[in-house]
Amino acid sequence: MSLLASPSPSVPFPRRGSRSAFTLLEILIALAILGLLVGLTVSKLGGIFDGAKTDTAHLFVKESLSTALQAYKIHM
Repeated sequence: MSLLASPSPSVPFPRRGSRSAFTLLEILIALAILGLLVGLTVSKLGGIFDGAKTDTAHLFVKESLSTALQAYKIHM
């Protein structure tokens, strides 16, 4: 038997047309899904920070009025 004979069926030759990478369509779909997830996350976190801003504004107004009233009481 010669060494140049066809290989045994258990060792196939690599195909020329086999897929070894992602297609452009697959990459675009993955980026679209990732963009949707990031958009949803940012919109949910935005509500959390808006509530904190409102609470901070209320506290600032309350404390600034309190300080002014204390100064008025002391002055009078």
